[in-house]
Amino acid sequence: MKPKTKALRLDYKGAALSGTSAMQFEFEEKLAFIAIDIPGVGVFLVGRDCPNPSRCWSYPPGTSFKKAVGATIQAVLEEAAKQLKVAKKKA
Repeated sequence: MKPKTKALRLDYKGAALSGTSAMQFEFEEKLAFIAIDIPGVGVFLVGRDCPNPSRCWSYPPGTSFKKAVGATIQAVLEEAAKQLKVAKKKA
């Protein structure tokens, strides 16, 4: 049987972005993020090796790592609270 789709070829280029900085944040060895600040583009937080409800969050340029991480943790806690409420209703 012939496959119905074609294999897609991925081309990519790597480039060092001037002025980019990154930091890793880890909480209680259960929640880890890598925060990347790309000047003119924004701040991105990427979940790392843990069961985060989302894997990537983005913030506007000029957002501090502290503010981005704080907002992300707040979003994670709010989502966890919602999921707990739903689970309790089902039980």
